[in-house]
Formats: sequence, C-alpha cells, structure tokens
Amino acid sequence: MRIRDLLDIPGLRLRLLTGDPDREFGTVHITDLPEPGRYLSGGELVLTGLMWRQEPEDSARFVTTLAEAGVAAVGAGAALLGHVPDDLVAACAAGGLPLLEVPTEVSFRTLTELAAPRASGDVRAALGRHRRLVAAVAEGADLRERSSWPRPSWASPAPS
Repeated sequence: MRIRDLLDIPGLRLRLLTGDPDREFGTVHITDLPEPGRYLSGGELVLTGLMWRQEPEDSARFVTTLAEAGVAAVGAGAALLGHVPDDLVAACAAGGLPLLEVPTEVSFRTLTELAAPRASGDVRAALGRHRRLVAAVAEGADLRERSSWPRPSWASPAPS
C-alpha cells in the first residue's frame, strides 16, 4: 500500500510532514521502544506514540534504528505532546523516511485495521503476478520474454 492511499482514507485526517507519498509499505507495526530494530523486518509503517522520546536527540537515534531496519515510513501520534516535534520531522527528512502525523482522535488500532486489508490486497495482487509468472515459465516461456509480463507497481521501468 502507498502512503498516498493511506492519506486518502476518509476520516483519518493524516498529514504527511515529510517524505515521498508514493512510498509503499506492506505491514503496520506499533512500538514505543527507543530502539525497535530487532523486531522489524523491513517495509513496515511504524506507528509510535512517542513515549520513547525524552529529549530532542532521541529522535535521531529512533529514526536511525528504523532506517537501518528498512522501515518504509513512520506514523507519529500527536496525543502525548499535542503535535509531532520538529526534531522528529528533521530526523525523518534526514533519514529519508516519510513521516505522518496521526491526529489524537485516531487510534493506532483503527489505522491498522483500515490499512491491513488494503496492504494485504497488494500482497494478493503480487501473489497473482507470481503465479502467472511461474505458470508461464512452466509452459515454456523464455525469461527473455519477460517484457510482456505484468510489472509490479514498485518495479522500475522495463529496459528499452
């Protein structure tokens, strides 16, 4: 699922503070650990209530941990501080991670429940492409014929 698709869900009122709205994520992970990297596998939208933040310098450490784990984006709840702190915005911008502000009225559970079916739809589409590819190869298709196969949304354009 793309960040842009999440931003378009009515009623969530999410706000992109920095980063690419076309970035894709596959799952949602909720954490307030200061260094959650060992629990992440990459491609996640990480939602946090900012409980790990004691001082502005903590943001850089948190974002570095997420970037090293291959996280796709961060969603920060505004409930604790009433806003997303500028140091977190700067750290995400420097780390290349899109950052969403999650309004106080939106629970992480609601956000996860709305995003999960859409993200799993992307997974189902990818699985369908994979099955068609395997079937084509099983029927004798040459790998050089791949330009006629459907391209996933995240793939770079076909070579000319």
